[in-house]
Amino acid sequence: MIQPKSKLKIEDEQREAHRLRNKKHYHKNKLKISDKRRSLREAKRTATDPRGTPLALARALFKRCQEKVSIIKGTRSILEILTDVCVEVRDHSGGDPAVIAEIVEAHQDVLRKSGVSSDLHRCHHEILNLVGCGNELNEIGKVVQEVNNLERGLDTIYAEGCLDYQGFLAEFERGHLIFQH
Repeated sequence: MIQPKSKLKIEDEQREAHRLRNKKHYHKNKLKISDKRRSLREAKRTATDPRGTPLALARALFKRCQEKVSIIKGTRSILEILTDVCVEVRDHSGGDPAVIAEIVEAHQDVLRKSGVSSDLHRCHHEILNLVGCGNELNEIGKVVQEVNNLERGLDTIYAEGCLDYQGFLAEFERGHLIFQH
């Protein structure tokens, strides 16, 4: 007489067969499943995240960058900031390259610590990829240009002041430094 299989074995075999079918289906349709899962996650994120899409995130980052730049600048223009640095170098360095480096690096540290330069370049790249050329990119370009002018001006002050202090002072007094044009 043949003994019937126990109910437990049959259930285990059924579970194993079901698991194999699911595994086969998943491997056959892996790309569709992952795309669907990704789109559902994106939809859920945009529904719950008040900032929303990547474009909205890039715009928010740009707004924060604008605020950082306005805090760094205060009420002064880039020319006024660089002129103040030159006056500080003239009044406090006495031609010592170490003191000039200290003065300039203090101003460069403000830019570095804020992270505004790298954030602006990332924002510029994102908007260029998402929207392309247009008003938004022009607006970002203006702020990027301001920050780049400030960085280049500080580099110029450091280089000119350390290499030829007397020449630097003469050029500054005549208004012939690169950023003074």
